[in-house]
Amino acid sequence: DEIRWIRVDSLPIFDPENQAIYQVISIFSDITRLKEVEEELKDSKEYFRATFNQAAVGIAHISTDGTWLRVNQKICDIVGYTHDELMALTFQDITHPEDLKIDVDNVNRVLAGEIDSYTMEKRYIQKNGNIIWVDLTVSLVREDDRTPKYFISIVQDIDDRKKTQQTLLETEQQYEQTLDAINDLVLVKGPKSKILWANEAFRNYYGMSNEELDGIIDAPFVEPQITEQYMIDDEAVFTTGKALSIEEPVKRLDGEIRYFNTVKSPILNMQGDVIKTVGVSRDITETKLIASRMQDLNNTLEKRTLELEAINQELDAFAYTVSHDLRAPLRAIIGFSTILNKQFVDDLPPKARHHLSRVTNGAQRMGQLIDDLLDFSRMGRQTVRKQQINPFHLIEQILQDILPGYEDREINITYGDLPTCHADSGLLRVIYLNLL
Repeated sequence: DEIRWIRVDSLPIFDPENQAIYQVISIFSDITRLKEVEEELKDSKEYFRATFNQAAVGIAHISTDGTWLRVNQKICDIVGYTHDELMALTFQDITHPEDLKIDVDNVNRVLAGEIDSYTMEKRYIQKNGNIIWVDLTVSLVREDDRTPKYFISIVQDIDDRKKTQQTLLETEQQYEQTLDAINDLVLVKGPKSKILWANEAFRNYYGMSNEELDGIIDAPFVEPQITEQYMIDDEAVFTTGKALSIEEPVKRLDGEIRYFNTVKSPILNMQGDVIKTVGVSRDITETKLIASRMQDLNNTLEKRTLELEAINQELDAFAYTVSHDLRAPLRAIIGFSTILNKQFVDDLPPKARHHLSRVTNGAQRMGQLIDDLLDFSRMGRQTVRKQQINPFHLIEQILQDILPGYEDREINITYGDLPTCHADSGLLRVIYLNLL
């Protein structure tokens, strides 16, 4: 039941006398395979045509002088021209002037056999004048004798990607400018502590550019053992994904070691993996020196406090000793004066009574002075009891106590109406008494 294709070639034979056909010679050829090949070729052309016209990327055949030979709809959509409009142009006509030389140089290299194909990012000028970025791949089709036939160009629209890249680049530049404006040292590192970027403060600190810093580790800046600790800290941030706050020694170009407080933080990709670390370092050397001086001052203060406490204890002991030694004869004076006043005052002449009164008053003032001396020695330990005081009245009371002992002297004391104050009455009395 197999159907096969037969080709019949017939040849008529004429009668020599009357030229009538008296027989036909037919040749039958089996062309089944030929028909199959023709169908396959037809299908192949249809497949190629469908692929060419419906491809998601722009496809074009271009002559060696740049004329468009065949273009699909996608490339027309990319550049904004109709099929007929584009066919009337060359690729040079719609290539951005800044990209044309590189494109033509690549074409010449392919024609010269230096390269088989090339890929580049370039800009086309659309019909409306807008600029669009494309990814271009070009290869050359040659004749059997190797002479150039035409170019095949694959064009992919990457304008959105380029705009995104430009936005990211501008954002990155803004971040870098922001980080360059701060005084802290900022250092971005990749795996194995390799430096990727440093802000202006860091670059100025070491007198190096980002190009000089790119790819190196901290070894030029610090001692080997410090570098080892840096790498351990960096690896900890990479491994745990957690920020680390540490105090680090840093060697300056002049060899001086300064101390920095550094916060090392992870930088993550979209998958949440640590791809970089960023360290922000602040010089705390002066702060440490101030803290050290403060500690020295505190130590000195504590020492002086202990010395003062010892002195106060000695003063207390002295005050108690003096008061005890003074009170013994004072008690005798007061005692005998009291006996004289009670038992023999009528027998004494007026002048003697006057002198006895002065002795008694003097002894009492002496007792008060001893009490004041003891109070003064306890001033550093007793609670200050503040109250409203009229200094004028206080001075009058003090003068009434002390002036009777100086009646034989000409004393002139001048004082005004002093304003009230908030103070301890006993302590203020001691001050006025010592002044007077």
